[in-house]
Amino acid sequence: MVNQGTYLPVKTNPRSSSHTADNQEYLHVPPVPITRPQFEIGDIVWAQARGLPSWPGKVVDPSEVGKGTPDVGKRWVMWFGDHTFSQVEVDRLKTLSDGLRTLDDKARKKKYKAKKARIGLEQAISEALEALDMRERLRGRQAVRSKAKKKRIR
Repeated sequence: MVNQGTYLPVKTNPRSSSHTADNQEYLHVPPVPITRPQFEIGDIVWAQARGLPSWPGKVVDPSEVGKGTPDVGKRWVMWFGDHTFSQVEVDRLKTLSDGLRTLDDKARKKKYKAKKARIGLEQAISEALEALDMRERLRGRQAVRSKAKKKRIR
C-alpha cells in the first residue's frame, strides 16, 4: 500500500513568531513509494506457484524454458530440486533470504510436515544456496577483473 503523504505546517513569514493562520500554510509532503525488488534473470528467489507451497527457484531466460516469453507481470522460474519450470507472478517472488525467514513461522511449517516434502525442501534449499554462492563468486571475479583493467589503463 502506498503512503498517501501528509501535510505539514510551514511558516510563510519567518520573522513572525505567532502561530496564526495568516503566517502559516500547509505544505504537502509527497508519499514515499514502497519499492519491491526487481528480479532479473539469474536471481535466486523464493517463490510460490498457485496451489503449491513456497519453494526456492531461479529466474530464468525464456530461451531456457523453450515456451516463449512469460505472461505480463510474470517471470519464468526454474524450481530447485526437480528443475521444472513455471510462470510465477512477480508479486509472489521474494529474495531467498526473505523466504528462508518465513520458514520460521510455525503455520508455514505445516505445509512441509511430510517427511518427503521436508527432505525435498532441504535439498532444494541446499542447491539454491550453492547456486547463490557460485553467483556471488562469479560477481567477485568480475569485479576483480574490472579493477585490474582500470589499473592497466592508468
